[in-house]
Amino acid sequence: MSRLRRLFRCVPDIFVAVAYLAVLLAIPQGAFAWGREGHEIIVIVAEHYMRPETATAMRKLLAPESPEEASVWADEYRRDHPETGPWHYIDIPLADSKIDLARECPNGDCVIAKTEHFLAIFERRERR
Repeated sequence: MSRLRRLFRCVPDIFVAVAYLAVLLAIPQGAFAWGREGHEIIVIVAEHYMRPETATAMRKLLAPESPEEASVWADEYRRDHPETGPWHYIDIPLADSKIDLARECPNGDCVIAKTEHFLAIFERRERR
Protein backbone atom coordinates (compact mmCIF):
# COMPACT_ATOMS: atom_id res chain seq x y z
CA MET A 1 0.00 0.00 0.00
CA SER A 2 1.42 3.38 -0.97
CA ARG A 3 2.44 5.91 1.63
CA LEU A 4 -0.25 8.33 0.42
CA ARG A 5 -3.00 5.70 0.56
CA ARG A 6 -2.03 4.89 4.18
CA LEU A 7 -2.04 8.62 5.01
CA PHE A 8 -5.47 9.13 3.42
CA ARG A 9 -6.96 6.14 5.28
CA CYS A 10 -5.67 7.63 8.54
CA VAL A 11 -7.52 10.88 7.84
CA PRO A 12 -11.19 9.88 7.74
CA ASP A 13 -12.48 13.39 8.40
CA ILE A 14 -13.48 14.64 4.94
CA PHE A 15 -13.01 18.29 5.97
CA VAL A 16 -9.37 17.65 6.83
CA ALA A 17 -8.85 15.72 3.59
CA VAL A 18 -10.43 18.49 1.51
CA ALA A 19 -8.43 21.15 3.36
CA TYR A 20 -5.23 19.19 2.70
CA LEU A 21 -6.11 18.88 -0.99
CA ALA A 22 -6.93 22.62 -1.16
CA VAL A 23 -3.53 23.49 0.28
CA LEU A 24 -1.83 21.26 -2.28
CA LEU A 25 -3.80 22.86 -5.09
CA ALA A 26 -3.01 26.38 -3.84
CA ILE A 27 0.73 25.89 -4.28
CA PRO A 28 1.83 27.77 -7.41
CA GLN A 29 1.64 25.44 -10.40
CA GLY A 30 5.17 26.16 -11.55
CA ALA A 31 6.54 25.20 -8.14
CA PHE A 32 4.58 21.98 -7.73
CA ALA A 33 3.09 21.14 -11.15
CA TRP A 34 1.14 18.16 -9.79
CA GLY A 35 3.94 15.62 -9.86
CA ARG A 36 3.57 11.98 -8.87
CA GLU A 37 2.06 12.66 -5.44
CA GLY A 38 -0.53 15.08 -6.84
CA HIS A 39 -1.73 12.48 -9.31
CA GLU A 40 -1.78 9.78 -6.62
CA ILE A 41 -3.85 11.97 -4.30
CA ILE A 42 -6.45 12.58 -7.01
CA VAL A 43 -6.69 8.82 -7.65
CA ILE A 44 -7.11 8.09 -3.94
CA VAL A 45 -9.84 10.74 -3.56
CA ALA A 46 -11.61 9.60 -6.74
CA GLU A 47 -11.54 5.94 -5.71
CA HIS A 48 -12.88 6.88 -2.27
CA TYR A 49 -16.05 8.22 -3.94
CA MET A 50 -16.50 5.35 -6.43
CA ARG A 51 -19.01 2.60 -6.00
CA PRO A 52 -17.19 -0.61 -5.00
CA GLU A 53 -18.04 -2.31 -8.31
CA THR A 54 -16.64 0.68 -10.24
CA ALA A 55 -13.39 0.62 -8.25
CA THR A 56 -13.08 -3.12 -8.84
CA ALA A 57 -13.63 -2.68 -12.59
CA MET A 58 -11.04 0.12 -12.68
CA ARG A 59 -8.45 -1.99 -10.90
CA LYS A 60 -9.16 -4.95 -13.21
CA LEU A 61 -8.81 -2.73 -16.29
CA LEU A 62 -5.51 -1.24 -15.11
CA ALA A 63 -3.96 -4.50 -13.82
CA PRO A 64 -1.18 -5.30 -13.26
CA GLU A 65 -0.56 -1.62 -12.47
CA SER A 66 -2.23 0.07 -9.53
CA PRO A 67 -4.40 3.14 -10.20
CA GLU A 68 -1.72 5.25 -8.51
CA GLU A 69 0.97 3.93 -10.88
CA ALA A 70 -1.30 4.38 -13.91
CA SER A 71 -2.10 7.98 -12.94
CA VAL A 72 1.42 9.13 -13.87
CA TRP A 73 1.70 7.17 -17.12
CA ALA A 74 0.98 10.16 -19.38
CA ASP A 75 3.60 12.33 -17.65
CA GLU A 76 6.23 9.62 -17.90
CA TYR A 77 5.40 8.90 -21.55
CA ARG A 78 5.54 12.62 -22.39
CA ARG A 79 9.20 12.83 -21.33
CA ASP A 80 10.25 10.73 -24.35
CA HIS A 81 7.38 11.88 -26.59
CA PRO A 82 7.08 15.68 -26.24
CA GLU A 83 4.57 15.82 -29.10
CA THR A 84 2.01 14.35 -26.68
CA GLY A 85 2.37 17.27 -24.24
CA PRO A 86 -0.76 19.15 -25.41
CA TRP A 87 -2.80 15.95 -25.01
CA HIS A 88 -2.49 16.34 -21.23
CA TYR A 89 -4.39 19.62 -20.79
CA ILE A 90 -6.61 22.29 -22.34
CA ASP A 91 -6.18 26.03 -21.85
CA ILE A 92 -9.52 27.80 -21.47
CA PRO A 93 -9.56 31.57 -20.95
CA LEU A 94 -10.89 32.41 -17.48
CA ALA A 95 -13.37 34.93 -18.89
CA ASP A 96 -15.10 32.32 -21.10
CA SER A 97 -18.14 30.38 -19.96
CA LYS A 98 -17.85 27.75 -22.72
CA ILE A 99 -15.10 25.78 -24.38
CA ASP A 100 -14.42 26.70 -27.99
CA LEU A 101 -12.71 23.53 -29.25
CA ALA A 102 -11.80 25.15 -32.57
CA ARG A 103 -9.82 27.77 -30.63
CA GLU A 104 -8.58 25.85 -27.56
CA CYS A 105 -7.99 22.51 -29.24
CA PRO A 106 -6.54 23.14 -32.70
CA ASN A 107 -5.92 19.98 -34.73
CA GLY A 108 -7.45 17.88 -31.94
CA ASP A 109 -4.36 18.35 -29.75
CA CYS A 110 -5.87 18.64 -26.27
CA VAL A 111 -7.04 16.38 -23.47
CA ILE A 112 -10.71 16.51 -24.52
CA ALA A 113 -10.15 15.51 -28.15
CA LYS A 114 -7.57 12.85 -27.29
CA THR A 115 -9.79 11.38 -24.56
CA GLU A 116 -12.64 11.06 -27.04
CA HIS A 117 -10.27 9.61 -29.65
CA PHE A 118 -8.80 6.94 -27.35
CA LEU A 119 -12.19 6.06 -25.84
CA ALA A 120 -13.48 5.41 -29.37
CA ILE A 121 -10.52 3.08 -30.01
CA PHE A 122 -11.15 1.31 -26.70
CA GLU A 123 -14.88 0.91 -27.45
CA ARG A 124 -14.15 -0.56 -30.91
CA ARG A 125 -11.82 -3.12 -29.32
CA GLU A 126 -14.42 -4.00 -26.68
CA ARG A 127 -17.05 -4.72 -29.36
CA ARG A 128 -14.88 -7.39 -31.00
